[in-house]
Amino acid sequence: IEQDYYEQSYVWFSLELAAAARAEPVKPGSYSVEILLNNVIADKLDFTVIKGELVTFEHGITYSNDDYGFTISIPDNWTFKENPSDNAIMIELIPEKYIITRFAFIAAPSKPVKPYDKFAEEDAAGFAEENSWTQVSSQSRDYSLANGDPVKQIMYLHQDGQKNQYATAYTFIEHGDNVYILYAAADKESAGEVTEAAYFGILQSLALR
Repeated sequence: IEQDYYEQSYVWFSLELAAAARAEPVKPGSYSVEILLNNVIADKLDFTVIKGELVTFEHGITYSNDDYGFTISIPDNWTFKENPSDNAIMIELIPEKYIITRFAFIAAPSKPVKPYDKFAEEDAAGFAEENSWTQVSSQSRDYSLANGDPVKQIMYLHQDGQKNQYATAYTFIEHGDNVYILYAAADKESAGEVTEAAYFGILQSLALR
């Protein structure tokens, strides 16, 4: 939009910093844009994209559940949807801009979910089949929280027909009679970094009682 004030010309415009085809974030660096007026190049603008925080937790948004005794932090500008059932609660987490295939936090009685590695393997295999992915690799590790609660973390790497790679991660935290599962699946190239930042940020915020 061009407006004239006191013989000065102002051109206002906005840029969506994402590749249209895949909604991938533009990498930090120097860029140029040509400004067209009446289909004629009127000017050229140079600008710089800087790398900011992928995910922040500065707004202090949390989700708590008394039935399963937990609280997690919600990333800034994300929304969440509560999906309760008779024997579990799933919190679907939805980012504002980035395309993440699936992101959720689940609380349930631990007994029906065990063994955790079998649960993760079957769930990941079913999700991969839905999306026509093939599994490339997997890795897992076991450790304990400071309070002694056992943790199992399992990660899978999948690939589609175009060689695009997708990462799937599960973290199982057993506390009392319940298990708390943080789960994410994302395009490794376009959403891998933001998924990892949100994943570990939520994991570190988990408070159990």
